[in-house]
Amino acid sequence: MIIKDSEIFEKVEELKKLYTNIMHNQILRRRLLEVSISKDTWINIDELFDNNHLYKINGYDPERIYLQIICLVSFFKIFKNEVVAFIKNMPARNIESMAQQDKILFKMTLGAIDYNVNAFADLVMNLFHIATTADKKAHGQGKAIYKSFPQLQDIMRSLVN
Repeated sequence: MIIKDSEIFEKVEELKKLYTNIMHNQILRRRLLEVSISKDTWINIDELFDNNHLYKINGYDPERIYLQIICLVSFFKIFKNEVVAFIKNMPARNIESMAQQDKILFKMTLGAIDYNVNAFADLVMNLFHIATTADKKAHGQGKAIYKSFPQLQDIMRSLVN
């Protein structure tokens, strides 16, 4: 059964804006392209963001959105544990050897990184809660689709840790 919920659309749009800002930052993007993120993760995230306007009209397939949420969490874990950790621990000599424009961008990136991490985690958690609430409403508490995804049970812990 398809879920139609405008809150899901709005939360996905918020996530899309933040994700786009992250991907357009050349410091972050360069590092993101160096780490190991599966092709399926990239595809599922892009599909969610690129087709959100269609999902708003036609509704969301619960199994599909849960898979996309799992991919968002996977992306987030790699972003936080590999990209952010790398940026925060970059040796001073590497920063000093950057061109002046790159130094400025690096410092701006570093200054916003904690906000971006926290905002992304909050948005994904909110999307998860909105989707599960809509799922329970559409399918009933006992037959909610999210219960068939064991990895979703740990989603909150993954985003907080």
